[in-house]
Amino acid sequence: MHSAPFDHHQAGTAPTRSMAGSLGNTPGSSGGPAGATPSPAHGPSHGPALSSTTQPASLSHRPPAEPFHQRAAAALRDDFLRVAVPRATYRQHYGREQALAQLGDPLKWRERARTIRARTIAQLDRYLDQAIAAVQARGGHVHRAATAGEAVEAILGIIHRAGARRVVKSKSMVTEEIHLNPHLEAAGIEVVETDLGEYIIQLAGHRPSHIVAPAVHLSQQQIREIFSREAGRPLPDDAVALAAFARQQLRQKFLRADVGISGVNFLVAESGTVVLVTNEGNGRMVTSLPRIHIAVMGMERVVPTWADLAVLLEVLARSATGQKITVYTTFVGGPRRPGEADGPEEFHLVIVDNGRSNLLGTRFQEALHCIRCGACLNACPVYRQIGGHPYGGVYSGPIGAVITPLLGGLDGWDDLPYASSLCGACHEACPVMIPLHDLLVDLREEVVNRGRSGQAPTGNDDATAAGTKGLHDHAERWAFRLWRWVFSDPRRYRLAARLAAWVQVPWLDAESHTRDEPAAGLMVGAVLRGEPGPLGAWTASRDFPAVASRPFHARWAALAREVDPGPAGSQDAEPGGNRGPSLTPASAEAGPPARDAAAIQPQPAPTTRSQGTAEAPSHPRSGARFDDGSRPENGSGKGSEAGSEPRTPGRAMARCLAPAAPASTPFPVVASGPTAGLPRADHPGPDPSGWPERFGRELEAVHGTWTRVHGGTPEAVAAACAAACAAFVRSRSLRRVVAWDPAAPDLPEGAGPVLEGVLHALEEAGCQIARWREDRPRHAPLSLREAAATANLGIVVAHFAVAASGTVAVVHGPGRGRAVSLLPEHLLILVPAAVMVPTLAEAIAGLIDRYGVADPTTAPQNVTFITGPSKSSDIELHPVVGVHGPRHVHAVIYGTQ
Repeated sequence: MHSAPFDHHQAGTAPTRSMAGSLGNTPGSSGGPAGATPSPAHGPSHGPALSSTTQPASLSHRPPAEPFHQRAAAALRDDFLRVAVPRATYRQHYGREQALAQLGDPLKWRERARTIRARTIAQLDRYLDQAIAAVQARGGHVHRAATAGEAVEAILGIIHRAGARRVVKSKSMVTEEIHLNPHLEAAGIEVVETDLGEYIIQLAGHRPSHIVAPAVHLSQQQIREIFSREAGRPLPDDAVALAAFARQQLRQKFLRADVGISGVNFLVAESGTVVLVTNEGNGRMVTSLPRIHIAVMGMERVVPTWADLAVLLEVLARSATGQKITVYTTFVGGPRRPGEADGPEEFHLVIVDNGRSNLLGTRFQEALHCIRCGACLNACPVYRQIGGHPYGGVYSGPIGAVITPLLGGLDGWDDLPYASSLCGACHEACPVMIPLHDLLVDLREEVVNRGRSGQAPTGNDDATAAGTKGLHDHAERWAFRLWRWVFSDPRRYRLAARLAAWVQVPWLDAESHTRDEPAAGLMVGAVLRGEPGPLGAWTASRDFPAVASRPFHARWAALAREVDPGPAGSQDAEPGGNRGPSLTPASAEAGPPARDAAAIQPQPAPTTRSQGTAEAPSHPRSGARFDDGSRPENGSGKGSEAGSEPRTPGRAMARCLAPAAPASTPFPVVASGPTAGLPRADHPGPDPSGWPERFGRELEAVHGTWTRVHGGTPEAVAAACAAACAAFVRSRSLRRVVAWDPAAPDLPEGAGPVLEGVLHALEEAGCQIARWREDRPRHAPLSLREAAATANLGIVVAHFAVAASGTVAVVHGPGRGRAVSLLPEHLLILVPAAVMVPTLAEAIAGLIDRYGVADPTTAPQNVTFITGPSKSSDIELHPVVGVHGPRHVHAVIYGTQ
């Protein structure tokens, strides 16, 4: 269906089959391979297998020559890496836990997010068609690329037609996936990565080692050496100085670039809005300053509505960086409109398939739910030890071990599914609850099936052949048969345990133990070293705990007496010490039956994989309950002389096994809007009078400052606001100011006169004021962009302010330039108290109601949420404020609710 190497999608033309197998067939179909109607069902036996004959090698690079275990071993020998990666991942992981806890019930938010992603991918063709139509309605051009090569050709075509030679890029994993930079450089185009971490690894010639922190594998000293080579002079060994050097170098690149290329965090289908989530400000630079903006996205990044987006934004930043929201959340709609002085003249959206459509309708479809937060990397014990480069591809960690073989083919990547302990930590961390550990098991099944069919795995040693693989499979089958034979009979199991305790003695590392437990026949902490055969290789890099000479079942009676002394707890074990007391209390025979562990009815743990429906699963740890749904409580049962239930081993175990009783949540539950039904632990409360102070505290927490202005009449408020702004300017010795036009349309009610009064006061204080007016005289000494680039203070007005996070929303348009809040080193934001809302969801609802952001015919082309000054931690986790955007953000809150 392609008449050209890439398809430039025009209004009214049918979507190309290559994007999703049969995209555009019928609404509600996900367009599976060969015209099949895919289902979101996913399970070990659901959906077609991933055939090596139908799966394209979609990644545009070859797998590494060395097998994974050799690459991992090399990483384990890197002393700095062994310190830096765990430090970074632990910090991000626990930051994520704290940030999600602020929502009150993280599981409910994750379930809602999973439902949104499942529904979206199940109807991907429908939402892509809707998004494409909306982008075109806003003046954008859409290019659909079936392969990496078609995506590169589409981008090169745009650049060549524009006669452009200089390109700046913001962070984009999909452009890494298609290896865009080498192709642009080969065509004679200068391309510069502008994310601080990406800029570092571009100069170093490295691949990203983490989805969020691409330079986490480099030390500050190494980064200093890289920057010093670029500068041609020694630079200080200081993170702030190094970031300042990058800011200076890249600022000129931004201002001179012809084309800006960005990734896409989300594409809102109902409005055709591209959503970018960044901290440094480079994403805003790339999408605002060059005359052409090209956004490149994987086809799965679409989200149906702004209401759905509100949920995903709440979990994305918290899961990725432990923030409530990133510094900048930018909503881009298309090219600038008449009357706007900045923003791109052309907007192009490149939608990349590159093997993704092959996953629709298969048991691997849930891999497309990923929102690229990197939480699974931070939780993964394997990634924590070796970092990202041993995975060999663009994507690392658990998600990389899944999608790299899926997109690139098992040929050469068949060892990645084994780069996991299958502990499930990735699933527990994933904000959209992708069962990554299950997908890895399914991929292992694919690898085994290929070996049985005579296809040799290519990601292992070159000497490995199909026959050897078959031999290994044969040995594994016999090993598991032996394991099943032993573990299926209690007598054989006990005998094997006793034999293991004797056999292990020659390899017991007694010095490793931390304390003795003579009653257990156990040296706690003792491990085995140097065993023969496969165990020796296993314990070379892992600890294998020693086997106790007295196993747990032989110690149960003594443990029961220790925990619950009493008649029932004093029962002796059966002869041989092999079985402890019954879990059913003896006293239960003589009176009303006590509720004990035998009465617990465990509910079957629901699978986290969707079963033909987009509804989210219940918690996999939904747990056990008594028959009546209650949990055991002292003093609540019958059959006890003292009014409490008998204390027995069964009772003690019941208390351990039964989860806490469901209690009414102490957190407010959102009643309406995009996040209706979800709890909010960080809700600022129902009283609007307290919102301004909460906003100020949150802004301080992200390195901003604020002033609260009170007053009676509007004139008095405006005068007090002007005085506060003048005092701030004097305290910072600021003289060159660029500001929004007080006469601009769509300012909040009453904000125009307040802004005019502020500018008048600053002029009287000796400041040079450049008002953002598109009718600026041609003989003016500076253009509007030059005025913003040379100003040391920008002044804007907030259209909304979010009390729960210290965030302001600014809607750009005529008289309200984007560069004003981006290029100056200081940013002053006038915040009318009347636009204050409690949470992000209300701000999004307000943007929909007042500014029509959900309608492509009325939506502004650019809206930005700003939360404090720009920042980065890409240099060995040192926080640096003021990377590309303003170094200081000050809010002046005025008026009443």
